[in-house]
Amino acid sequence: MPSPASPKKSIGEVLVLAGILTAEQRGRAERHAEEERSRVEESAIELGFVEEAPMLKALSAHYGTQFVSTAQLAKATIDKPTLAMVPKRVAEMFSVFPVIFDPATGTLSVVTADPKDSDTLRN
Repeated sequence: MPSPASPKKSIGEVLVLAGILTAEQRGRAERHAEEERSRVEESAIELGFVEEAPMLKALSAHYGTQFVSTAQLAKATIDKPTLAMVPKRVAEMFSVFPVIFDPATGTLSVVTADPKDSDTLRN
């Protein structure tokens, strides 16, 4: 599987290389995403090419991030001080959601739909 050091690969390429999509499915998902103005990942799920969990696992492995399913996220208890660390407007603008704050290291962990946007994640 590609390393996080290869950020130039498109989501479609990553999913094909991981064996999640075929090249044909990738093309169809990319066209659908363009037509619907959505993300390729959403289109691949909507078209029935892949289930969410295997796709997210492949993407998290590629980007070197921790896999969190929407089911896990829905069950998570996130305290109000952690949520307050990212104002709602900022969270919506950058598509991030704070989930854990480690006071010992000062590290805020967020979930995002776009882990390749390292500038946003650093901020």
